[in-house]
Amino acid sequence: MYVFRALRFHVDGRKEVVFSFSDNKNEAIKQANHLYTNFRYIQNPQKHYIENICEHDLKIKDKEVKMAYACALNSLDSLTVSANDKETIHAGLPWFFQPWSRDEAISVQGLIATERYEQAKNILSEELKHILSDGRIPNIFPRSRTGSADGIGWAFRSMYSIFSELLKAKKVNQVFTQKDIISLKKKLEKSIKRMMKTYARSGLIKNRPLDRKSTRLNSSHIPLSR
Repeated sequence: MYVFRALRFHVDGRKEVVFSFSDNKNEAIKQANHLYTNFRYIQNPQKHYIENICEHDLKIKDKEVKMAYACALNSLDSLTVSANDKETIHAGLPWFFQPWSRDEAISVQGLIATERYEQAKNILSEELKHILSDGRIPNIFPRSRTGSADGIGWAFRSMYSIFSELLKAKKVNQVFTQKDIISLKKKLEKSIKRMMKTYARSGLIKNRPLDRKSTRLNSSHIPLSR
């Protein structure tokens, strides 16, 4: 019920429809004409991109599983947005055009699974720049009134996943500098101390009413001392 359905076209295989939008009518027409005239040139790079995704993992023999894997890769890439020299992962289009801290920290696992460790590290590092006075990170960027009960936990959990994979491959030093590791350790300590002070009750960390939280939490420690 949230999708605006303004109009519907019935187009057969011989017709082509081009959409463009702008605050200025002439600019919209100019963009539409450019797309219509150069459609084949614009289409080819996208075609190569899709073909590359579909052949990303040749070990998958089952066609349905391979297609599902390709669709998952495409979704992850489509939701990963670069702006102002930063990369973020949007929660999901067409409804959520913002990076939600928990959703982003969980989705980073897809980048880790495809060995894009540097990209995953940068996204998580940006999240961890925003540790609040209570030890958490905002639920959404830019901030919303609703807090995130487990966004900070997922951010460190996914950072731990990067370390785990790099330790197996003996490539930690290729992605993390000693300065990075010291900084992460300090942020983890700061977060835990602040949350213990603000939310600890009888040895448990409690969330506030309406705080966003996952129905299942994974907890672990990060071997920053290695």
